[in-house]
Amino acid sequence: MGRRNNAEARRKEIVSEYYELAREVGLENSSIANIASRMGMRKSHITYYFPSKDDLILSLVDYVLKRYTDTIIVSWNYIPDPVERLESMLDSMFTTDWKNRIDGRVFFACYYLTFDNERIKKRFVDLYTHFKEELLYVIKEIPIKKEYSIEPEVIVGVIIAFLEGADYISNIYSGQKYIERLSCPVRKMLLSLFSEMKE
Repeated sequence: MGRRNNAEARRKEIVSEYYELAREVGLENSSIANIASRMGMRKSHITYYFPSKDDLILSLVDYVLKRYTDTIIVSWNYIPDPVERLESMLDSMFTTDWKNRIDGRVFFACYYLTFDNERIKKRFVDLYTHFKEELLYVIKEIPIKKEYSIEPEVIVGVIIAFLEGADYISNIYSGQKYIERLSCPVRKMLLSLFSEMKE
């Protein structure tokens, strides 16, 4: 058990250093040799835990996506009231804190890999499916105003599409407050759909 725990701790340390290196120089420039040099160890020590670069990249993707599920999504489950939970969700998502959970350079580099790597694509599919289910579960608990003929699934789709689009465009404009400026009216619009929400 001790060896297994030590091996797992070492793997996490390597992936964490890989993430930091990718932040600094880009994923495409982050080689196993560079990681080893950064950590003061031989390249063979890295390949002992990750026999191929693909294994290391897949672990990096898991590390990146897990930061969303562990730091934000899990915290929503501790709010029992659906109205308060949705408000907390929107407050979390529509801020630069959400965007800054993961370095954009690393996230989009990992996303780019989904075009050619089915295993990585599945990781992203699982994340978004979990995200959609969390939102949908809460939204279905809150009555939608009668004057709006809109399905909860559509609301969830709009939220995710806005978040991803806003994240993309804020990187283009490089403005930390840009996403928040866009988010305020969108958040207000979304809250106005529900009969029990305070706008």
